[in-house]
Amino acid sequence: MSQAELPATDVTYITARMAQVVEDARACGFDVVDLSIGNPDLPPPEEALDALNAAVHAPGAHRYAPMESRGMPEFREAFAAWYRRRSSVSLDVETQVLAMLGAKEAAHLLCAALLVRGDSVVICEPAYGPYRSAAERCGARVHSLAGRAEMGFGAEPSQVPDDVLSRTRLVFLNFPNNPTGALATPGCFERWIDAARRHGFLLCNDFVYSEIYDDGPAPRSLLEIEGALDVAVELHSLSKTYNLCGWRLGVMLGQHDAIARVLALKRHVDAGPATVLQLAAARMLGQPLEAFLAAQRLTYSARRRLLSGGLQRAGYEVFPSRAGMFVWARTPGGQSAQAHLGDLIRRYGIACNPGTAYGSEYGSHVRFSLGVPEDRLDEAVRRLCAAL
Repeated sequence: MSQAELPATDVTYITARMAQVVEDARACGFDVVDLSIGNPDLPPPEEALDALNAAVHAPGAHRYAPMESRGMPEFREAFAAWYRRRSSVSLDVETQVLAMLGAKEAAHLLCAALLVRGDSVVICEPAYGPYRSAAERCGARVHSLAGRAEMGFGAEPSQVPDDVLSRTRLVFLNFPNNPTGALATPGCFERWIDAARRHGFLLCNDFVYSEIYDDGPAPRSLLEIEGALDVAVELHSLSKTYNLCGWRLGVMLGQHDAIARVLALKRHVDAGPATVLQLAAARMLGQPLEAFLAAQRLTYSARRRLLSGGLQRAGYEVFPSRAGMFVWARTPGGQSAQAHLGDLIRRYGIACNPGTAYGSEYGSHVRFSLGVPEDRLDEAVRRLCAAL
């Protein structure tokens, strides 16, 4: 594809765009409360730091990793064991687990490995932007499945015309959802698996927010469902679960043919995550970290209540969620998100993301991150409510 043919989504990535907005505002003297990026401010578990300290001095820690692009056996085995403990999913570490540099790389390589120009891809929206940009860079036709608040932002194959499903190659799901925090509704995964079997497409669920949820049962993995390993892959990472975004370390797990295709391409792209980080992660994942995760869940739950309540008082319509690290809301009076972002920066010194970054249907929605300390959330709420 020539530069002239690049799709419309090849505009500045939302995180980079908002970072520039925040930088410009701060240069003008604004004290900006930046709620745009999902970059956890919370510390990682001590076990991660101890494991990293030990790994730094391990023999071979600074050479290419064994198996290079596939990922070190120790790391893949540790993540497979984590899935087995958490979700009772048994994975073949040689054919069903692949180390990745996070979910963004995984989405792009999956599209590049599977799609050819003219293939159809279904994206259940609102959704993480790289799904669409990855598909469109491959020349795929994207069918957007727009979730509605009144339906809990669920996504069902019955909402997609049969003629679209029949030519679909890949379907992106994201539960728990970014930006809404929605969970998969009962039976949703089973229905998508059945549709994948009937129509021959691959399912991909982005599961990176699996451990950030309020009281109640843990969100289900797609791979828990009978038959999923025949038709689906799932993406996960250490970034949000353990506050290790800077490590750029994740996995793709599931259907062996898709894993093999991505690996074949990946060998031409990178040599896998840093050896020292894989060693540290393998050691950390073997530790009992339930207390760390439980405490983190309480922190996010308190932040969600604080910000949601403040936004509601300020006139926003807040989607009630129990998972993820964001608050999704409709702007007061249904103002366009783009205009609202400008008002937030100029009048209140607050930054968030426009809903259109997650789907064209969400022009009056905004996403606020919970990845800042409570005192900054308090300050944002104070500023918004002071104008009432």
